[in-house]
Parts: sequence; C-alpha cells; structure tokens
Amino acid sequence: MIEAGLRAHLLGAAAVDTLVAGRVFPLLMPQGSPLPSLVYQRIASSRQQMYCGTSRLTAGTFQIDSYAEQYVAAVSLAAAVRAALLDFQGMLNGVPVRHAFVETEGDLLDPEPGIFRVSQTWVIWYSE
Repeated sequence: MIEAGLRAHLLGAAAVDTLVAGRVFPLLMPQGSPLPSLVYQRIASSRQQMYCGTSRLTAGTFQIDSYAEQYVAAVSLAAAVRAALLDFQGMLNGVPVRHAFVETEGDLLDPEPGIFRVSQTWVIWYSE
C-alpha cells in the first residue's frame, strides 16, 4: 500500500520528523493532537489506458496538509515535506515510484482559531 510507504518516507526524513515527532495521520488529525502535524490522503488515482488494456502505471494524487499554531511553522513544515518528496524515485512500502512532484500548494486558515495550514497536492507516478 503506497499510503503506508508515503507515511514511512515522511517520518524517515529527519527534517520532517524533527518537526512532527511522529504525528503523521491518514485522512483526519485526531482531536486534541499536538501541533505541528501532517495529514495525508489519496484524493484520486488515474491509470493509463493502452491498446492491450490498462497499464500498471498509476498517477496517484495525494493531499498533504501541514498544520501548525503559527503560520511560519506551517510553511516550514510544508517546505520540509517538499524537500523530502520532490522528484522522489524509489520504493514506498514495496511500491516502485517513478516520480513525485507538487501540483499545487496553498495557504489556508483552519476553522479552529489559531491553527494554520499549508495544503499541498502531490502527483506520484507509481506501478501497481
């Protein structure tokens, strides 16, 4: 499962783990979690159609949100995520990844007062 590999890769990046201390959550951050934290989710997958059928090559679109109590801290965490993943090629939990890149990135104010978020949309090309 590529999602588990993505989480492990982010935690394996010293710059990321130093900031989040293991707080990398799928889909939803548990209420009351300390900040800064990361939340990730796969929001889409597209598979390449070939003449002979569907290719195993998949473009997975993932959202990674960096949460912090200060804007600068959220931006710094997003930068650490970018450094860890940009142009990545290799294995994520046994899944061969050909390329990873940021498609979009934007700053958001969370509905909870005092929580800042930087949302990144990543496209990760991998083989299923």
